[in-house]
Amino acid sequence: MSWNLDPGEPVGFPWKKLFLIVFVAGLCFALGAGAGIVLLAKFGDFPPIESAAAYRPSVTSKIFDRNNLVVGEIYLEKWNVVLFKAIP
Repeated sequence: MSWNLDPGEPVGFPWKKLFLIVFVAGLCFALGAGAGIVLLAKFGDFPPIESAAAYRPSVTSKIFDRNNLVVGEIYLEKWNVVLFKAIP
């Protein structure tokens, strides 16, 4: 029993569908790569990685009383410096 409903269509590999899929995938890849290149050209002015190693965040100044208890803190930004291993 033949399941081919159109007698004019030969049974075989669907080359036209494969070509269409490859063409659409290639077009999407080319458009995505082009958009990436445009964005990199527009926003690609990144600082060098060495500047991250030289970064020193501002620290908090703590005010202690005579019993060595913290009574106040002075800061522009409150940062808590932790080791990388301490981050869960």
